[in-house]
Amino acid sequence: NMFNADVPCHLMFENMKPIPEAQNNIVAKALLINADYFWFVEEDMFFPGNTLVTMLNAIQKLNCDGVIVDYPVGDHWSTICRKDNKIMWFGFGCTLIKKEVFEKIPYPWFETDRSVRITDTKHLKYQIDKKTPFKYGGHDILFGLKCRELDLKFAEVTEIKAGQFRMVEYGKLGYNNGVHNIMKLENVEKQQN
Repeated sequence: NMFNADVPCHLMFENMKPIPEAQNNIVAKALLINADYFWFVEEDMFFPGNTLVTMLNAIQKLNCDGVIVDYPVGDHWSTICRKDNKIMWFGFGCTLIKKEVFEKIPYPWFETDRSVRITDTKHLKYQIDKKTPFKYGGHDILFGLKCRELDLKFAEVTEIKAGQFRMVEYGKLGYNNGVHNIMKLENVEKQQN
């Protein structure tokens, strides 16, 4: 059971909206019900049943603005990028953030109209490219940089191991056995440091 019976939880979904509109809409809805914490879970994630309780305990124990469960993307890369042992940005597959973060960051919280170009991988130097929007995602990277500008503190919950389901091949339409071929991507093997 991932929910503690003593803690009221409201499940909210945002479907059929593009990035970042979906993320901005769900945050606006959650602010209206005055939730204390916002737990972001993307539809392609898998993690243990005790994840939310573990994350709530961690955010309170560490007294930070948000906690992140890392998971692999691409060729087993971490979604968390660190520089000088500080988290610069992170994926939103499984992230718990205090409400106050969204009160400190002005709307829109999530954006994709510009991109981040790494100019020095050894020292993690980057530039914001205001002319080139992100093709896919990027809302999480820009959000992380907004948090860094405000010196907000995020921590990784290392005791939770999560993974991502990945589409390998779409099933054929018009066939009785038209199921998609999906694989589980597990184990982070490469860091974005």
